[in-house]
Amino acid sequence: MMELLNIIIEKLSAFLPKVWRWIRYQWFNFFINKTPYTEKEAKQIAYGVLSGHIDKAISFRNIDEKRSYILVEVRSSVEDHDYKFVLLKQMGNTFIQVWEFEQMLLISDFEIVDIQKNGYHNFAFMEQTAGSGADTKILNIIDLINKEHIKIIEHIDWTTPKNPHSPEVIFEPENIDEKLLPEIEKYAAPKGFFKQNKVDFSNPEHAIQNWHRLNGERKNGNIELTFYPGRPIFGASVNEIINTESLEWIAYFKGPLYGYLKNKDLHFVAYSPSWTYDWPQDLNGNENKVSFQSGETKFTFKFHGKSGILSN
Repeated sequence: MMELLNIIIEKLSAFLPKVWRWIRYQWFNFFINKTPYTEKEAKQIAYGVLSGHIDKAISFRNIDEKRSYILVEVRSSVEDHDYKFVLLKQMGNTFIQVWEFEQMLLISDFEIVDIQKNGYHNFAFMEQTAGSGADTKILNIIDLINKEHIKIIEHIDWTTPKNPHSPEVIFEPENIDEKLLPEIEKYAAPKGFFKQNKVDFSNPEHAIQNWHRLNGERKNGNIELTFYPGRPIFGASVNEIINTESLEWIAYFKGPLYGYLKNKDLHFVAYSPSWTYDWPQDLNGNENKVSFQSGETKFTFKFHGKSGILSN
């Protein structure tokens, strides 16, 4: 009997603190966790501590503290672009600066958020840099208690069409707490991270990857073709077109060379460079073949109905 009683007490000892934490959080979230100041009031307070121009000021309060905090986005002047974030902490009737973070890249989605739903707030924001050849986006989450900085980095390199276009995902630090990680994933997913990327080779959106799957980086020999309905789909401008009676040769900027069969309303990839900067140029051809320049190499592609021959 005593053994059973001890087991029950042990179970309750482990269970009751969790219940108590849940009750405290719900009470805090619904009755206490209100914005201490309007943004106008928060800015007025911040101007008493900081110089320059304040773009945004967000006030908040943590579960175990009666004092308030204000996170401020500030720059030297209206015309300057030296953005930084400053955390102000209430001390008595005033506020003091306790932390500063200088902005490096273009920031968006700047907010104060309770990632773990435990009453403690984090500073979260996005950074992004993009070009014609690559795209990098970074989700930053900073713990405003201990100032730990977590980054999720997704980088896509568009310059190698032969490779899959799933982003490279990097976590900093690598050893993120296993209890925190699922909450970060939930927060990051609506912001475009961790997207599923299924490849369907019957879908024309994946036609280039399919061409390289079938033909690799071939520069000579038989080329296996896959036909897709309608005109070509590619997210860039058309660089050159040769229009014949039954077939169009279409070369895209930083893209492949397509053939479009007018009578059948079908298109196919005739050639795709392994590096986007070798996109086909200087097209010259007819209904059965086309010559073009790719990088430093001159190619000829001959169309044979269901396949092709590439030569240089």
